[in-house]
Amino acid sequence: MERLRNDAAALIAAINRGEFHLSASSLRNFADSPAHFIWNKCIRLQKDEDEIDTPAMIEGSLVHCLALEPHKVWDNFILNDLPKDAKPASANQSKFLDMVFVQDGILAKLADEEHPVTLKDLKLPENWEPKPIGEMYAECYKVDKKDDPQALGEAMKAKFEKYLDFLKKAEGKKEITNDMLNSANMLYDALMNSRAGKYFDPLDPMGESEVGMKWEYAGINWRGYIDRRYNENTGVILDLKKTTDAHPKKFGWTVRDMHYDEQIELYRIASNMPDARGLLIALEPPFHISINEVHPSALRAARRKIDFYISEFKRCILEDAWWQSYGFYSTPAEDHDALLPTSFVFR
Repeated sequence: MERLRNDAAALIAAINRGEFHLSASSLRNFADSPAHFIWNKCIRLQKDEDEIDTPAMIEGSLVHCLALEPHKVWDNFILNDLPKDAKPASANQSKFLDMVFVQDGILAKLADEEHPVTLKDLKLPENWEPKPIGEMYAECYKVDKKDDPQALGEAMKAKFEKYLDFLKKAEGKKEITNDMLNSANMLYDALMNSRAGKYFDPLDPMGESEVGMKWEYAGINWRGYIDRRYNENTGVILDLKKTTDAHPKKFGWTVRDMHYDEQIELYRIASNMPDARGLLIALEPPFHISINEVHPSALRAARRKIDFYISEFKRCILEDAWWQSYGFYSTPAEDHDALLPTSFVFR
């Protein structure tokens, strides 16, 4: 909690100095309350860089990559098609092989003359020494006096040589299975065969993917990434949303809860495309898809909601009200949302 308080204080100071960039997701958190905004932002700052993504998260990233940057798929992902007997079958095996892999990686970096590094560079103590493989084996398994842990460790390392080689190739990439790849390909095919597919042709010069943006609106600095922007005529802003239910009526409630209409409007502002169409594409495994166009009247309502939350954000700065919860707003959040309804044209 001490670190959370420190991160919150640093974040609030950055906001007061005008050094903070709002985003669609941070505005969504602020729509609940200032405390939600601070909490979610600081928890994200504390998120472990080595946190393992769930299979659903990885599959969602894969679908996005296939649709938006297909040329980068194998730069970002690696297929684990090792046979079952080539993978660790127990927690002890996994622990031992991970220890071996990490230590071998450290030794390889220290031995690299072209890119020299020190123990300090690797955040290791000056007295660090590699462990004998037998010692690592004994940390993972109960060893009898008659056993030779060094020989047992060497044998296990040799048995899983292919697995260790796979770990080296997988560094910096997300691991996928054949099932995940097949599922993502089915969703991708559904997208490309839909009426929105024409906007995702990677060879079409009118389209841009993963467009990083920074902009100013209403005295606030913003930033975000647009999934896909199509620049023909008045433009089209497209956003992919992996969901458990792509049915248009159900997804409409998701849009309202997640403030996706405001996200589209923010991206229209960032792109200086005030008349661009906004398409929210709901993707539900294995192959269900709905294309939901946010109606112009809903986008106008979204602009009013954005302006309302910005005015409340500025009030929060003046009143230093960052730890107020639901009581911050003079009316409940659902009330000021209900005054500005979201509507869709379902495609």
